[in-house]
Amino acid sequence: MTIRISIIFVCCISLFGACYTDEPSLPTLPEGTAMFMCVDGGDNNAGLWILDANTLELLDSFNTGSFPPQSAVISPDGDEWYSAWSLRQGVLGYESRLFAVGLYSKNIRKTEQISHRAIVADKEKRFLVGYGEEAPVEIFERPSLALTRTVSLPRIYTAFSSPTLPTLYMVASENAAKPGSVFVYDLASFSVVNVIPVVDTTRFIDPAAVAVSPDDKYLFLSAFNWVGGGGYNSFFMVDLTTGNTVTEQACGAFAQLSVTPDGKYVYISDPAGYLYQMNRTETILRFNVANRRMETFVNLRHDLGLEGSVFISDKMLIASDNRTMFVSVDGDISYGGESPIHLMKVDMNSKKIAGVFSLPKNSQGYITNRIVSLTIDTYSKSTGR
Repeated sequence: MTIRISIIFVCCISLFGACYTDEPSLPTLPEGTAMFMCVDGGDNNAGLWILDANTLELLDSFNTGSFPPQSAVISPDGDEWYSAWSLRQGVLGYESRLFAVGLYSKNIRKTEQISHRAIVADKEKRFLVGYGEEAPVEIFERPSLALTRTVSLPRIYTAFSSPTLPTLYMVASENAAKPGSVFVYDLASFSVVNVIPVVDTTRFIDPAAVAVSPDDKYLFLSAFNWVGGGGYNSFFMVDLTTGNTVTEQACGAFAQLSVTPDGKYVYISDPAGYLYQMNRTETILRFNVANRRMETFVNLRHDLGLEGSVFISDKMLIASDNRTMFVSVDGDISYGGESPIHLMKVDMNSKKIAGVFSLPKNSQGYITNRIVSLTIDTYSKSTGR
């Protein structure tokens, strides 16, 4: 399998020698910083791919067969990763299991059956919580993977871990008892401590993404609908102290969210409804938390030097430096001789691309992989840890 990687270096030469812009080059992230990328695959090659966050070099991978992990949780000691995916049972049937996999040994330490393929961990990573739309929430201890609790919550569409508390924010789907509500679940007492109604389900179908400010003061959520044939999406900012919605503003269909580590901004992608192919804005938006203003951060077609006819942004992560952004993209986007690209690294200050990564083609020349989720953590293959 050949992986195409391009790291782009831009320099400026004048008649008087080298010229320098006012914006210094993108700083190097701490050694060992890695991008853990869950990848779907149509050729029995789904799994977890690990990239060097500085160079976007593929460092390692773990194949999960036909079914992708939806997310990856890295253990605090960096020796294991946890996720859930399905195993085929018989001709048509399958069942999901919760896995603990050695990050370097790749040994599967233990598996337990689980009702979901989406999991989230609390901030201390004491628990792994499975959620979805077809079964109650399941709470597993880490590292034993023992099932601790089964919680009878409504169908949960998406969930996010509190940055400061042993708490999860879980958003109910349209088919739930309290659709569009955020359930604040305390893992210390194993109880729901608050229910915050956010989404008006007469206007919206389901939430698309949820995130929380680093100080746990605000919750950010996007929700979508099919109205008008092309669908639409809204971004919500909720005060977690009062439970009130502070603002609602328009954004792209199925918008994904990423909050800067300093809590000043929320960046908002536009997947354009994924396979539903809703109206495209071809932008990444930026929401200013302090003044509640929404603006265009970049236009993918015009601002980054990209080429193509379809410009779609999806999953996003912002590094601890508050300057390095990783964005998964879709469509027919090309850059720097690579076509198409599927992940780009962006300098948020200069709004320039610092590197790109392309998924490989199969033996027939087709790309069958798709990036499902992104996680930043540490990885050091050279040390055996």
